[in-house]
Amino acid sequence: MSTSLSAAEKRQKRREQARIARREFWPTAKFVLGILRRTDPTTVVLKVISLVLNSGSWALFNTYFIANFFDRLEAGEAVSPRSVFLLLGGMALLLALSSFATAFQQKYFSRRLGVRLQRNINSTIYEKAAGSDLACFEDPAFYDKYIKAVNEAPKKIEHWLQQFIMLTGAVFNLTISLSFVLLNDPFSLIFVAIGLIVPIILGDALSVCRKSFQEELAVVGRRRSYMQRTAYLAEYAKDLRLSGISKLLFRRFEDAVDDQRDVHRKYGPKETRLNFMTYQIPFLLTYLLPMIYIAYRAIELNAFGVGTALGLVNAMNRLCWESRNTIGYFTEANADIHYLANLRDFLDHKNSITAPAGGGIAAKIRPGGSEIELRNVTFTYPGKEEPTLKNISFRIRAGETAAVVGPNGSGKTTLVKLLLRLYDPDSGEIYLDGRDIREYDPATLPGVYATVFQDHKLFGMTLGENVLLRPAETEADRAEATRCLVLADFGKKLARLEQGLDTTVTREFDDEGTNFSGGEAQKIAVARVYARSSSCVILDEPTSALDPIAEARMYENMETATKGKTVIFISHRLSSARTADRILVMQGGELRGNGRHDKLMKGCELYRDMFEKQAARYNENTETCEEVL
Repeated sequence: MSTSLSAAEKRQKRREQARIARREFWPTAKFVLGILRRTDPTTVVLKVISLVLNSGSWALFNTYFIANFFDRLEAGEAVSPRSVFLLLGGMALLLALSSFATAFQQKYFSRRLGVRLQRNINSTIYEKAAGSDLACFEDPAFYDKYIKAVNEAPKKIEHWLQQFIMLTGAVFNLTISLSFVLLNDPFSLIFVAIGLIVPIILGDALSVCRKSFQEELAVVGRRRSYMQRTAYLAEYAKDLRLSGISKLLFRRFEDAVDDQRDVHRKYGPKETRLNFMTYQIPFLLTYLLPMIYIAYRAIELNAFGVGTALGLVNAMNRLCWESRNTIGYFTEANADIHYLANLRDFLDHKNSITAPAGGGIAAKIRPGGSEIELRNVTFTYPGKEEPTLKNISFRIRAGETAAVVGPNGSGKTTLVKLLLRLYDPDSGEIYLDGRDIREYDPATLPGVYATVFQDHKLFGMTLGENVLLRPAETEADRAEATRCLVLADFGKKLARLEQGLDTTVTREFDDEGTNFSGGEAQKIAVARVYARSSSCVILDEPTSALDPIAEARMYENMETATKGKTVIFISHRLSSARTADRILVMQGGELRGNGRHDKLMKGCELYRDMFEKQAARYNENTETCEEVL
């Protein structure tokens, strides 16, 4: 069954999109002007003043000045050379000053505005993204808005401001020229109407066409950009060189480029036609006809003098030109509004995880650790039908160490995300220190937890900054970073680093930086936990990249470093879980076991089966090593 739209439906869709665009224009314009006012109001005011002075002085010169000067000459009035010199010199000085002001603001103030917009807008966007729900980044619509905001917002705001100022200047010019025409020959305004009707009719269609063009390009561009990133990011380098995936990625890149070409073919001719019909045809008609009409009135009917005729020609040309420009500036500004409305929507996005009325209770670090309890918790990821967690209930007392174990895909990491309130459950309650977690201010919850996820990231900063997650400015800061790295079994490696804590992590920005191994990176991530004040430590596979000896040292140090705190760790190595105060056994999103090792070996078939299989493999490996020796 065909899903293509009929011509009438397409027209209706275009009208609806245009109606939305008009409705969004002034609210979004107010939003953008607010950003500009907070960013650099001086530059905005100077840009408006300089353009108005520059364009207004030329409009006055080409109409009132020329008409008055030549009409007086034609009438035979005596005009002294001195008065002519003063008049022309004064006008030339005004034009020169306005041109200088325009050039100065373009060279200096416009560049300053661009730098400040980049800083302020991107800071606002990044802060908004950092405070948004994790679920937002798994929503393609939200993520598209985020990417568009990052890539387009500063440039679009600058471009919109330029169009808005040019629109203001054009309106000012129109006012001067229109007043001259109304005073001398109002009938000639009929020619201006010709230049306005067509652009008004087609302007919305051109704006909608450009919006659809850019939106489809953005979708394809995301695919192309992903393929490009994989070609140069270090994390993909080994896989690209040791497998055949590079050929597949290159083919996908070529497909994305072909799709971009198809989008250009789809919209390019249409945009060209609309642009020609909107601007060029009306301009030709409204440029030639007024000249013929005014010449006829001046020569044949002797309706006005040479100066007024020249002023009318200039005024009509300026009216036709500025009418055309006004429509063009408005159309361009309207096209930018589509993008800036996207920025406004992104910044106005409301999180689903919010503080209760009144701001909520501040979560506090508790000596001796925090108590955590789940009661009948069920959770389904957005867009999924099957729940990831099903009716989970357990309690971890303050100061306990709890291990979460189970097969892959059993919901262990999802459980941790709910404890951190990165998501809210579909049903059931999560309690922290006796209170429903939703009663707390979400902004204060991260202060209670020190967390390391399995897919932790190191940043292109110094080693000390990667541990403290803030500048290591004082000797006390450096001593603390060193202490935490030693606890994480990174002391020997630290001693071998020539720059010590000042070593740059990765070589992306520093040729003398260091790329650490998987195990070393994991130790640095664990050191972050030790550097953070908290009452609950959560670790997702903290030793997955470590060998058994390093793992044993890590857990010994961890037991000392986290004394007096609640510890929850996920591990596939059940030998690490044996000493835990509590072991939670997960399978298929359900809690299959809860207790100490001895209890579970007797009463939980799943746990006993996993433990015995791991122990058997360990014994086999030990016997093989003995045979080799």
